[in-house]
Amino acid sequence: MLYKFLKERFIPRIKREFYSPSFKINRLLLHFVYGIFGFISKRHNKKKNAILVWDIRSNSVTFDFISVIFYVLNSIRNLSISSFDVIIFIPKNTKIKPFSWNDYDKYVSSVDIKNRIQDMIIPMAHAFNCVNKIIILDDEKSVLNYISQFDVIFPRNYDPKYFYVEPIDCFKIYNKYLSKNYNTKFSYLVPSNNKSNELLELERKLNGRKYITITVRDYGFSPSRNTSQLDIDNALLIADKLKYHLILVPDETKNLSQYNIDPKIIISFSARFDIDDRINLYSNSELNLFRTSGPSFVSLFIEGTKTIIVDFCEGGPLSNEAYYKKEYNLKVGDQPFLKFGGYIFWKKKYPSYSYLDLLEKFNTL
Repeated sequence: MLYKFLKERFIPRIKREFYSPSFKINRLLLHFVYGIFGFISKRHNKKKNAILVWDIRSNSVTFDFISVIFYVLNSIRNLSISSFDVIIFIPKNTKIKPFSWNDYDKYVSSVDIKNRIQDMIIPMAHAFNCVNKIIILDDEKSVLNYISQFDVIFPRNYDPKYFYVEPIDCFKIYNKYLSKNYNTKFSYLVPSNNKSNELLELERKLNGRKYITITVRDYGFSPSRNTSQLDIDNALLIADKLKYHLILVPDETKNLSQYNIDPKIIISFSARFDIDDRINLYSNSELNLFRTSGPSFVSLFIEGTKTIIVDFCEGGPLSNEAYYKKEYNLKVGDQPFLKFGGYIFWKKKYPSYSYLDLLEKFNTL
């Protein structure tokens, strides 16, 4: 039993701390070491171009990709570089699997992760206005050859064999790049002309009439973040008050039956499965409503949208006051997304919000 634990968990975990450290002190130490010994190709004095290597071994295959793009753009803004290339690196023979923390792998499979690369990560990369080119590579030599053409490489000191640390510092995002006095550089998801037949049909039915959206979250991981019936009811009430249509974007379509969905609510299935449709739908909406979830960042990073996130910091393992303070230095009442037209309903301040609260913030965003 001990031997199996050491072989399968402990030793691989120790090795991983050298290649892709999870602890801040280890990252700082290894950045210092690799910086001194120059494992990465030499940089020019004048910085002209930049590239991000999104390595699947050290990145979550989620909507967190949006934050990575935002982080890189603001990290290079003082170099007068306004765009960059992206390498999506999936090494040959790499076993793609979800992380096991808090039973995440019970709800998201390896197949789901593989599909997300094609259906989520790559389309979002293409949609960003600050991304020049997306290159998909699967061997270390090709990565090294390609990044040798660039002056600035993210992650810093990246090497596909020796050092593939995560390329983002969330603490820095929330305490610098999103701060009130910082001259933030915005990375926007640009709506595509590539629309599904379902979305085109929906647009024909709307015929220019205004609408708001609510995006449902209802799967097993962190269930405290899941959408409630009250959320849907409040969304419909504010839509009726404004004389707008309400469009619902589902999560697990099989779970829709657990909600009481009014017949006048329009359900957009294509926006659930097609990133381009999701971006288009949110971009033309008067207001986009969410629980704490990845898709809320799609709305936040579309220029001109209004976004409200309800029941924020509701008390789950990844959504409590201690967690937000430690990871992001956020305290109850902070509003980090105002620059993006986004407002957070902290659960502690809005323990039982109503559509009138939504209406008030909608009118002030």
